[in-house]
Amino acid sequence: MNKFQGYIKSIESRGSLSKVRVNINSGISLNVLVIDTPETAPYLTPEHQVTLLFKETGVILSCDTEPGISIENRVPCTVDHVEKGQLLTAITLKSDAGNIEAVIPTSMSEQLELLPGKAVIAMVKLNDIMLSSL
Repeated sequence: MNKFQGYIKSIESRGSLSKVRVNINSGISLNVLVIDTPETAPYLTPEHQVTLLFKETGVILSCDTEPGISIENRVPCTVDHVEKGQLLTAITLKSDAGNIEAVIPTSMSEQLELLPGKAVIAMVKLNDIMLSSL
């Protein structure tokens, strides 16, 4: 499980949903979709410290620095370690936010030629991130 701590930067609510922007560090922020609003969850306030959690299998990788895809959360990374299995490959990525773990199909890791030192963009859909108040 990937885990990052940060501070709420902004909250945009409509109905019972809120899009919460969380600053992690070094200018990196991630958006999270929660089924709560500042009225229903007191922790949803700017500058409140929170924890972001997302699965390794929820990380999408691209070698294109500006992929034409509808995912807002994009973190520039460098491949640090690759552990290939027959079906799945575990990849450790280094970023300014900290290490990110990804698990992708081995066939795709080979197609993308993911080796240590390669620059990639790690992406996570905003509804694949869980938000926890500290």
